[in-house]
Amino acid sequence: NHSPGEGSPTGAYYGPESGTRWFGLWDGFFAVSYLVTAILLFLSSDSQVNGSVPIAALTLMVPWYAAVGRSLMIEDVHGPRNLVFAAGLVTLFCVTTAFNLIGAFALFAVIP
Repeated sequence: NHSPGEGSPTGAYYGPESGTRWFGLWDGFFAVSYLVTAILLFLSSDSQVNGSVPIAALTLMVPWYAAVGRSLMIEDVHGPRNLVFAAGLVTLFCVTTAFNLIGAFALFAVIP
């Protein structure tokens, strides 16, 4: 829960769902960023390898976020799982941009 609660010095209380109410908006932003980047990668590829590898790495970001990242944000935990998630996301992003620089548009999804 991301809200301070009734005992907070400011007296602010936003309700039990305040920490998770914007996930739908975030998921929509991620989906649009993914689609735009995938389309740009598809249209800009000169060879099949330079097109398929970055799109595959970009596509792997989706289950990586769904399986690991989303639960980390909902549970609001800190620890080595956060570092593993961030390292995996950065690795997939680096593979995407190493094969095609157009993949840098994925930064809008990785770091909004």
